[in-house]
Amino acid sequence: MENETKNIFKNRTIWLRADFHLHTKADKEFSYLNNENDLSVRLIAEIEARRKQYEYYRGRLLDFKLLTH
Repeated sequence: MENETKNIFKNRTIWLRADFHLHTKADKEFSYLNNENDLSVRLIAEIEARRKQYEYYRGRLLDFKLLTH
């Protein structure tokens, strides 16, 4: 019984370490988002980039060239 209890606590410790690692990694990745203006600028730039990408591929897909023999 004592061995089972040790295993339970051992597994929880591993889980807590993994969870802590994920949270600290996420905090580092999103630390630049503390400024709302910076976030807005980045989002607007991303939307504009996606719009240009959409227009490029739309033009490529709808550009029907007549084949001549």
